[in-house]
Amino acid sequence: MSEKFVVEHCEGVVTLARLQFFDISRSDLKEEHKAWLRRHVVPLLRGNGSISVVGLSSRSGKAAFNQALSKKRAVAVQLFLEESLQKSFPFDLVDGLGESLAEEMGQEDGVEDGQFRAVMIYVHSLPTPPNPKVIKTPKKMKPKPKKASTLWVGIGESHSGDLVAVGRYNWNGRLYRASADDGGFVDYVDLMADGWKLGGGLGGSVGAIVIVAHGVKSPHEFNKKGEWSDWDLDLAIGGKLGDVLKGLKGIGKIVTTMEKYEELSHAAIEITKNKGFVKKGLYTIPMLGVGAGLHVWTGRKYGDVSVISVGRTKMT
Repeated sequence: MSEKFVVEHCEGVVTLARLQFFDISRSDLKEEHKAWLRRHVVPLLRGNGSISVVGLSSRSGKAAFNQALSKKRAVAVQLFLEESLQKSFPFDLVDGLGESLAEEMGQEDGVEDGQFRAVMIYVHSLPTPPNPKVIKTPKKMKPKPKKASTLWVGIGESHSGDLVAVGRYNWNGRLYRASADDGGFVDYVDLMADGWKLGGGLGGSVGAIVIVAHGVKSPHEFNKKGEWSDWDLDLAIGGKLGDVLKGLKGIGKIVTTMEKYEELSHAAIEITKNKGFVKKGLYTIPMLGVGAGLHVWTGRKYGDVSVISVGRTKMT
């Protein structure tokens, strides 16, 4: 059986690829890896594109060694591209995951698999915009209710794509605190998330999502840099929360009426009753029948969540 050194998936301006079958315990790029990078990545970076690189390892050998080895493989790609471009380049992410992905995909300890002796590449033809600064709320709009809820809910838009074991995701949306003061004012926070999805899946989707968070006292607690989520499930064509999600159709990102706000708050309470949402944190749930594309995926997410702006708004 011949080894396929590069597995790739292109979708519009995005290219996902896995450079695999590195030699055991080595980080040297194969000639096939270099040829693919020269042909597909170097031209995009010369055109001001952006790239993220994540190294992997199989489960043979010690975990600590594999962790360091996976990072070396990612750095080898970085150094090769910088040499090819004859300049340093601001990579979005250069990191190693060791053998964690192989373990989560069901590989037994000690098993050698060339598909995990690899580096995952995510390259975009456009530059990644800088993280926006937080827009502070004027002091006159700062008052909060005496007992502010730690439950937040909102509607967002998600873009997602997977290539077997690794995919890329990003979403944005506005979350409202699930408690209003006596005057009908409600805290809100605008969020943007971007990162990697590690697990099993294939496909891509664009659509509306429900965003729920609980255990969050302050909007700025949403700022997260390079963190793992727990196991998660994206299913853009079905789910057990169908009745709750169907009731939210027609509610957009921006909510201005108390009626719509109460519908959102009620949905958040019902969602967090589900045992899958018991742990405090931030969850995204695709809305049934809203959006385009077939996208089935299960696994863990690694990435950033950024606060774009915070404020208070009056529900009428």
